[in-house]
Amino acid sequence: MYRIIAVVIFNILCSVMGIKKDIVFLIDTSASISPTQFQHSIDFVYNITNFLRIGTQDIQVSVVLYDKKPIGVFDFDTYINKQSLLNAIKHIHKGIGASTNTAKALDYSRALFNLQNGSRSNAEKVVVTLTDGDSNDRISTKHSAELLRNNNVTVYGVGVGDFTHRSEIFDIAGKSENVYTVGGFEYICNLVPVMVPVLDPSATHHIVNNCPQEPSTTPHSTTILVTNYSAKTSSEDKGKTGIIAGVTASISLLSLLLLFLVLRRKCSRKRKIESPPDDIIVGQAPRKTTFIN
Repeated sequence: MYRIIAVVIFNILCSVMGIKKDIVFLIDTSASISPTQFQHSIDFVYNITNFLRIGTQDIQVSVVLYDKKPIGVFDFDTYINKQSLLNAIKHIHKGIGASTNTAKALDYSRALFNLQNGSRSNAEKVVVTLTDGDSNDRISTKHSAELLRNNNVTVYGVGVGDFTHRSEIFDIAGKSENVYTVGGFEYICNLVPVMVPVLDPSATHHIVNNCPQEPSTTPHSTTILVTNYSAKTSSEDKGKTGIIAGVTASISLLSLLLLFLVLRRKCSRKRKIESPPDDIIVGQAPRKTTFIN
């Protein structure tokens, strides 16, 4: 219950104050991805962006395509209003495609977070990596992702299909709660309502129409867990969980104390009203009494 209260308070604050984020979408365009599958990737980025609060004081978006090398499509400040940004995303086309050099794409995205590319120093930095398979260099990919996180960049891994080394998507994201997977590109639209509130807590609507549901027999889900990885990160997450629990408990105790004081004041005033004061004369209307709710 405490966690729900904290989330509600956070969402209210975000909706009032706004939230500054610079988000990079890294889209895999390697040779294993067909034009139809690539279009599903574009639709995924388009639908997510459509539900975000876009603006120079809110969220800015940059898109990068990658196979053996990354190609920047546009910077954070190229499109500063939602409609022009959505039009630009809709008209992104796939190249021929080659091998999957995820490490180089992650390095490229890290270089984007500077004033020259429209990034803001006071904005949260986020990279969403969308890929359909293993990179051509797992060690370099893991190292590049770590460099991003060491620069205070939150990295999300979106995996589509089967992976020979399933732990690599965790190496990209850094922790299990930042990993999202589906069994095929046709089902990636199911991740939109899951990821939109994560990227923008102020978003009020994030349902994609006509989105096919993934068969229950498919061994994938919107989030996947690896036992050895969870054990590795449990000690790190435990400290964060303790801090959050302490803050939410303090907020709840303060709320209960305030509620007690208000009810006590109401009860004391009610007792006074039930015993009319001596200066109220029978047959005359008593003085107006103001109640404090």
